[in-house]
Amino acid sequence: MSQRSKIALGAAAAFAAATIVGVHVLKTVEAQWRRVGIERDDQRRSAKRLENEAEMLRMQELRRALEQDQAVSRNSFLQLQQPQQPPPGQPRPA
Repeated sequence: MSQRSKIALGAAAAFAAATIVGVHVLKTVEAQWRRVGIERDDQRRSAKRLENEAEMLRMQELRRALEQDQAVSRNSFLQLQQPQQPPPGQPRPA
């Protein structure tokens, strides 16, 4: 084997080894970044869940307070939405 071919083979082997090591290092670093991102997302989700629970409790308290101040029945909303129908057999007022 000539001197040039030995150098070319050595350079190709070194390049291949460097590529393999570089890919392995990048894979490890990206896995760490993903792990940090997942932890950050979990923290955000947890904070959002706590915020939603606090909002729900606030809304429940507001509802209780309003129900104490106002007479509310199960059909009260429906009664407001539907016009009163005259009894059967009576004409509708114009």
